[in-house]
Parts: sequence; structure tokens; C-alpha cells
Amino acid sequence: MNREEAKWKLSFHSSRNEDIEDPFWENGFVRLLRPFKGKQLLEEAFHEVVQLTYLLADCIQEEQVNKEMIADFWTIVHLGKSWGSSDEVFTDSELQKIAYFTEQISYPVFCLLDGTDKETAFEMYAHDYPEKMVQLENSII
Repeated sequence: MNREEAKWKLSFHSSRNEDIEDPFWENGFVRLLRPFKGKQLLEEAFHEVVQLTYLLADCIQEEQVNKEMIADFWTIVHLGKSWGSSDEVFTDSELQKIAYFTEQISYPVFCLLDGTDKETAFEMYAHDYPEKMVQLENSII
């Protein structure tokens, strides 16, 4: 997957992509929250967003950062936090998981924007998902 494809997929996870007929739209991170489609699908979307973040790390660290890409990340985190905080919709364990996912997405983006190296930016994810991190490190963009 190249950088443009990664940005395109990220736009579906934020639900900012206007092509609602595309099958990717239904399985985006934000879209899976309303109506909630279950923890398993959301976890799969979470891992894909982290993968896209990893693949786009160099773009996030550029001096002139792509506004659309940052808006996608911000939307995922913001709506994930606000939509994923309703105790009328989610159980306590689901609320904790959604909060955890948004933290795991926002932390590396924050670090990369601040100039932190890629390894440090993803150390929380690597600690919690070592097997997924090995897959990320072996991915090629």
C-alpha cells in the first residue's frame, strides 16, 4: 500500500470520505460506533488505523503536514471519544475499550507531530500488541 492509498483508507475510518457506497465506508472506525457493530469489528478497524498511522509516520512528521490527513486522525479520535462515551449505548467494558483504542491512536500521532522517532511513538502499541508490531515493522510502503 502506498501513502496515497493509506490516506484514502484513513478517510473511510474517519467517515470523512464522501463515497458512502464504497464497502470500506461501512467498516470504518467511526462508522462502526454508530450504530455500534460490535467489539470485534471495532478492534479490527482499530488495528488498521494504527497500521495506517505507522505507514504514514513520515507524512505526519513532514514540516508541511497534509491537512486532510490530520483532519481524518482528529475526527477518528474526537468522535471516538465523544461517541464512545455514552453509557446508554455501550457497556462499561466497551467504553473502556473504546477509550483505550482512541488513546492508542492519538498517542503515536501526537508523538510523530512533535518530532518523536517512530519506535518511541509506537512503544505503547508494541508493548500491548507485540505480534501486530512485528507485522507493522515488516510492512512496506
